[in-house]
Amino acid sequence: MESRLPPPVWVRAVISAWAFLILAADLKITVHPVIHWLVTGAAVTGALPYLLRLRVHWRRVLPGLTPACLLVLAVLLAGLGSDAPLYAIAEAGKLAMILIAARALFIAEPALAHAAMRGFIGAIAVNVLFLFLGLWGLAATASEMGPRRFGTLLNFPGSLARLGFLALCYAAYMVLAWRQPLRHLALLGACAALIYYDGSRTAWLLLALLVPFVLFIRFTERRGRPSRLGRLAAVGVSLGAVLVVIAGWRWVQRQTEVPSGSGAIARIGQLAVNVRVYGAAGLAIADERRARMLEIGMDAFRRAPFIGTGVGTTQADTDIGLMVVHMTYLQIIGDLGLLGLFAYLWLVLGWLPFLPRAWRSISRLPNPESRAPYYNAIFLLGAFALSGLFHPLSTEWTEWIMFVVPSALFWEMSASYNAETSATILSSP
Repeated sequence: MESRLPPPVWVRAVISAWAFLILAADLKITVHPVIHWLVTGAAVTGALPYLLRLRVHWRRVLPGLTPACLLVLAVLLAGLGSDAPLYAIAEAGKLAMILIAARALFIAEPALAHAAMRGFIGAIAVNVLFLFLGLWGLAATASEMGPRRFGTLLNFPGSLARLGFLALCYAAYMVLAWRQPLRHLALLGACAALIYYDGSRTAWLLLALLVPFVLFIRFTERRGRPSRLGRLAAVGVSLGAVLVVIAGWRWVQRQTEVPSGSGAIARIGQLAVNVRVYGAAGLAIADERRARMLEIGMDAFRRAPFIGTGVGTTQADTDIGLMVVHMTYLQIIGDLGLLGLFAYLWLVLGWLPFLPRAWRSISRLPNPESRAPYYNAIFLLGAFALSGLFHPLSTEWTEWIMFVVPSALFWEMSASYNAETSATILSSP
C-alpha cells in the first residue's frame, strides 16, 4: 500500500474535538438546534489549510459513493412532490454533506477516522464522569430523566447508550487479549455503565451480540495468541454467557404473570413473558406504541411506492400524538419508496460482501493493539444496521457518525487487502 504522511497533530486534534462535540447529541436541545452543523463548519474552517493541500485519489472514495448518491436522490424526489419541498432539499443537502463529502474525506484519509475514535473515547470518559457526579448528588451534570433512565448534561437517555457502544468491542477485545487489562477494564466498565444507566432496551439487545462476536475473534485468531490469563478470561466469559442465557430462559419459562419494573432488563423481561403467554399479541400488549408503528410500517410496505411521500411523513398516531415510525427500514419504504430502501440497504449493508478480505487484512496485523480498532469498526457497522430495526431514519451527524467513521476504517482494511494482493502478484516470479 502506498506510503502517506499522517495528518499534522493539530489536524488530528481538531477532528478529535469535533467528534467529541458531535457526540454530545443533546447540545442541539440545550444550546441550539443546528449546533452540530456550526461545529462541523468550525472544524472544516480550522482544518482548511490541510484540506486544501490534501490530494484525494478517487479510487479510494468509491466504496459507498453510488448508494449514498441514490439515497440523496430518493430524498429529493420524494420531497419535491410533497407539501414541504424546501425541507426535503435541506434534508438531502445534509445527507449529501455527511454521506458523500465527509464520508469520502474519512475514507480517503483513514488517519482522520482514527483521530475521531480518540474523540469517541474522550466523550465516553467525560459522560461517565458526569454520570457518576450526578449519581453522587450533583444534579447539574446528570439525573434520572425517565423511569430508571439517566442522562447527562451532554447526552440524554437514548444517545447515552450509543456512546457506550462506540468503544465496547474495542475494550472487550483488548481485555480478552490481556493488553493493558486494567486500563481496558476501566474503559469496558465505563461503556457498560453508560448502557446500563441509559436503560435502552435496544442497547441491551445489541449488547447480547458482543460476547459471541469477541469470543469468535479470540478463538479463531492465528496471530497474537492469548496469554494464559487471556485464555482463562475467554473461557470464563463463554461459560458465564451460557449460564446467563440458560438462567434467563428458565426464568421466562417460570413466569405466569408479567413482571413489574421500568428498567431496561425488566422491560425486556416483560416483552419476553408477554410473547410467551399471549403469542404475537404479546408484542402489542408489551409496547402499544411500537406495535402501532409496526402496523403503519407494514401498511407502507404493502403499498411500497417507487418514490415515497417525503422524509418523516410515515407516522403513527400514538397515545402521545403523531410519531415517526421507529423502524428505519419500514419508515424508508413509506418516506422514500423502493428507491430509497434499495439505496439505504446498499449503503448500510454493502460492506458485507467485502468482509472476508477485510478480515484477512486485519488478521495480518502484527498485534492486538493494531487489530482492535478494526474489529470494533466491524461491530459498529453491524450494530448500526441492526439499530435501524428500532430507530427512525436521521439526517443528523449525531446518528451517522457511528456509521461514517467505522466505515472508513473498514474500507481502509479492504483497500489494504487489495494492495497487498497486487504487491504479491507483482513480486511473483
